[in-house]
Amino acid sequence: MLAHFSNLDDYDIFSALKVWVNHKDMILSKLSKALVNRRLFKIEMGNEKIDESWFANLQDRVQSQYKLKDDEVDYFCFADHTSNYTYQPGSDRINILFKDGTVKDIAEVSDQLNINVMGKPTTKYFVCYPKGVDL
Repeated sequence: MLAHFSNLDDYDIFSALKVWVNHKDMILSKLSKALVNRRLFKIEMGNEKIDESWFANLQDRVQSQYKLKDDEVDYFCFADHTSNYTYQPGSDRINILFKDGTVKDIAEVSDQLNINVMGKPTTKYFVCYPKGVDL
């Protein structure tokens, strides 16, 4: 099973999407049409958590515009967050090669970089929904 999965490529996935455009499952069909027709979802990203009442209102508008049931709207409108580290001292190493051939970690040689700040996660919050939804 894993061997079959690892043999999949972009063409296999796109071919499947083209078949699913006409699938009887409405969600699969709509999402496949959006990808095939390159009508990708809009993503809004920011530093603040998504306001719950604003998001609930957005979900209501998506549900109404797409004629979705309550349990279907999450496929078309969702919010989440993502985090990453710029630099993790101890596990990441950014090495600087000097003209004399020596190599040193950037944390050792940089007066301008605040490694403590770079070592903290950066979190971004996002909301994703179909383009063209009346806001």
